[in-house]
Amino acid sequence: MKPLTHAGHRTAMETRRAAGFSRQKLGYTRLVAEAIEAGGLPINTLSRKPDDEGCALFTATPGVGHWTADCYLMLALKRLDHWPVGNRALVRALQALKGLQERPGPERLDELGEHYRPYRSVATH
Repeated sequence: MKPLTHAGHRTAMETRRAAGFSRQKLGYTRLVAEAIEAGGLPINTLSRKPDDEGCALFTATPGVGHWTADCYLMLALKRLDHWPVGNRALVRALQALKGLQERPGPERLDELGEHYRPYRSVATH
């Protein structure tokens, strides 16, 4: 168990470490917070941006990849029609569902995703 501060509370870093954050993930979350504070990641207006722009803003922050950006768009912003072509679980699920011999690439995934429009995020879940 981590030591408690003088007031009997864990520091923010100790709390995150206890929750399973690695040292590297702690660094990345700090970079995200700094990007939000500096205005490079406009979290308050992100909901008004198109998916591709929102993903680009997220992935410009070190340590934030497409998976994180996709999850934020689908879960936090509740986008109903986001199609995360880089999501390996989605790729494998569609491969199995459609009986494809090979994993579909981004272009084929876009074609397959048209069937689920305008609720591709729902289909992804």
